[in-house]
Amino acid sequence: MWAHGAEKTASADLLRTDVLYLHYGGEWLADSYLSPLLYDGWTVGIGNEWWTDFRKQTHQAYRWRHMGNLQGFGGNTVQSQKHNVIGFFGFQGGWGAHPVWQFETGLSAGIQHSHVELYAGPYLGADFMLKSLSTNVNKPLSFDLGLDLNLMVGASYAFRCRKTAYRLLYEGRINVLGAMWLPDYWESYYEITEKVNLDGSICFSHPGNRQFLRQQIAMDFEFIRSTWRLGVIHEYQHYGDQKRHFARQSVALSVGCIFNYKLTKTKL
Repeated sequence: MWAHGAEKTASADLLRTDVLYLHYGGEWLADSYLSPLLYDGWTVGIGNEWWTDFRKQTHQAYRWRHMGNLQGFGGNTVQSQKHNVIGFFGFQGGWGAHPVWQFETGLSAGIQHSHVELYAGPYLGADFMLKSLSTNVNKPLSFDLGLDLNLMVGASYAFRCRKTAYRLLYEGRINVLGAMWLPDYWESYYEITEKVNLDGSICFSHPGNRQFLRQQIAMDFEFIRSTWRLGVIHEYQHYGDQKRHFARQSVALSVGCIFNYKLTKTKL
């Protein structure tokens, strides 16, 4: 398990770590295409992420690892005067790779083993969110669509106490370059598709015109027969121009189950 240190990767069998999680929390939406008002409500979702080392390691001071993530979410938001509702659902996914630096921190009172891990690298992520305004006939739908090359960083401290082990971790991703969908405020989505005006709706993105941040802080608990994660996930997105403004933010409690497995090559 992760509390015992890095897994050896010389053999063909690589240890895979899988995290299956649920999250629930608050959501805040601003979409000038649908409404000039701020909406707030709730969000719920399910996700899965997986981690494994690359087969070939080139330096003993660190190792290379890659990870993938896929999650779906949905929810409901209401404007401040309770006169309208925006419902939404979406998907997020991506893949990243990074070197991992591990430092042994030794023994202390009640702790049999401990170490610190640091990592940083690129992460390519896709984000899609469909929003529906309940009382708008001409423009009832809007969606966020973005493809971002992110910078991903993380740090963790793991320690073992007799028959249990724990890990405190932080992970963050922020966009650097990418592309996004930016609809015309005065056009409906039907008119956009009829005119095939994709050049004006899809544009290059960077931190100056789009900000996308996702971060989590969590605690892992490893018992004899199971490992669990309890954490908080914060996500913030903002993009647009002087005429169009789109933003959303969520803070959610996350509960997950962690399990390890190995994939073994067999001869036919």
